[in-house]
Amino acid sequence: MKTIDEMLALPDEEIDIGLGALLIGREYDPDLDIPKYLAQLDSMAVELRARMGEERDPRKLLALLNDYIFTERAYAAVAGDESKRQNFFHVLLQRKEGDCASLSTLYLALAERAGIPLFGVCAPGHLLVRCESGGATVNAEPTATGERLSDMSYATRFRVPTTDAAQSFYMRSLTKRQFLGTLLSNLGAALCSQRRFDDAAQACRKALAINPNYAEAWTGLGAALGTQRRFDEAVEACRKALAINPNYAEAWTGLGAVLRSQGKFDEAVEAHRTALGINPKFAEAWGNLGAALGSQGKFDEAAQASRNAIAINPKFAEAWGNFGVALAGQGNLNEAVEAHRTALGINANSAEAWTNLGAALGRQGKFDEAAQASRKALAINPNYAEAWSNLGVALQGQGKSDGAVEAQRKAGVSPGMARVAL
Repeated sequence: MKTIDEMLALPDEEIDIGLGALLIGREYDPDLDIPKYLAQLDSMAVELRARMGEERDPRKLLALLNDYIFTERAYAAVAGDESKRQNFFHVLLQRKEGDCASLSTLYLALAERAGIPLFGVCAPGHLLVRCESGGATVNAEPTATGERLSDMSYATRFRVPTTDAAQSFYMRSLTKRQFLGTLLSNLGAALCSQRRFDDAAQACRKALAINPNYAEAWTGLGAALGTQRRFDEAVEACRKALAINPNYAEAWTGLGAVLRSQGKFDEAVEAHRTALGINPKFAEAWGNLGAALGSQGKFDEAAQASRNAIAINPKFAEAWGNFGVALAGQGNLNEAVEAHRTALGINANSAEAWTNLGAALGRQGKFDEAAQASRKALAINPNYAEAWSNLGVALQGQGKSDGAVEAQRKAGVSPGMARVAL
């Protein structure tokens, strides 16, 4: 078995969750050593079966599985990061730390090797596992050492929507193929973080071919299409997510980000505020709101929104960048430069952060530093028009008119019309 597509073409009873998850992981890490991790998984399954003995009660076997994973093997739940690596099964096997997706995968991979009747279950933005026995079901929460929680607890905590589409998917026991479909959606998000937007969109489309009522996959597809500047398609994808789950804050702020890119700033602000009405502690929505308000020229409000994002997540590089743009709009250039440098201290590979730094430095008349920042942005993204425009401004300030004209041409700006990006 060489690809996830080959795995998904099999009848469900022949699908191997562990191998399927590793094949998905290889789409992210091409050098992933699948036989190594399969051997590790098989060895764990041998240990687990030895501990099972003659026990056949599924509920007792689930308790034994909990103890094996979290006590004996000392796996632990951790929050994900922006790279989304914690989603991947091989990363969990490497580090013994993972999120709900990778820990649920471990449960299912071990259970299918040990003969324990376990199913994956999806709540909005979350995965868990379920044991079914004699008409009764028992849920196990992978991020809380297998704590048993009722369907009602999940419905309340994750705001499971009541639309027909949502009810046909969320909190249902998933087939193996459906579970792997949720992992493909996670792959799409991770590929976006690598700027592999074509691959990300493809992964989300594969996820949706399996689970068409998975709002998270529609939102991920919208994000990938938005970065490709396919804005109308991105808006449609986000709206499909919201038709399934009107309470999905990520889809609302994703929609707002695309609307801002279309220049629809009022609608963008409304979408981000809707997201924050659902989840007031959603750092990304506060950051995106700050960007949209900045685009409206409402720099005081933009600065406050960015501060709110940073208070929730001090390592949120984009929020620091938006804060810097708002500060520059207020005329606080020294503070703006400091904010952009903070953003770059978190993520030095952000072309936008380097561009914004160059813009602020240019407004300070520090043309040598501004030119250097703009060139760093262009080394990351050679097609970034704003960076070329800022470079043109800096070169003009240095008295290098020929270079300035060439930079303006590459930015698509007429000579003499160069602008400093905000």
